[in-house]
Parts: sequence; C-alpha cells; structure tokens
Amino acid sequence: MTREEMDQDELDLLYLNIYYIKYTLEGAATLSEAARLLRDEAVYLEEMEKKGWQLISPVNSGCGQMECQLKPFDFIDPTENHENS
Repeated sequence: MTREEMDQDELDLLYLNIYYIKYTLEGAATLSEAARLLRDEAVYLEEMEKKGWQLISPVNSGCGQMECQLKPFDFIDPTENHENS
C-alpha cells in the first residue's frame, strides 16, 4: 500500500510514535560508551525535531509519545536504525 492509498486514520498513524529513551544506554559497558550513546541519541533527537517531531507530553518512566507536525510526508522514520555504529 502506498501513502496515496491510505485513508486519514492510517496516515495519522504515520505521525505518531512512542519513543523509549530507557533503552538508549543498553549494552554500554563503560562510562565512555554510555556517554557516546547519549551523544549519538542527542544528535538523532535534534534531527527529528528539525523534521517536525515533538513530544506530546513529558517523558515518563523512560517512555514518551511523539507526533510529527510536518505533513504530509517530510519526516524521519523513527523506526529506522539511527545508530552510528
């Protein structure tokens, strides 16, 4: 199915996402690794904000809801792999 074939409810789902910050440091074995992971995540979040993503409400228990304000399709897919490995 292409975006052109989606109805409004399906399109709206493209612009909502749950963000799990609590997994950002997963696997870090040293403080240096943890710091690098946090810096990488900060860059990613700033890129998402530039593309129109915003938190809907404050992060709670490591989880936050995001919504993309730019429509129809100018956004970073939050499900794509954004690690700088």
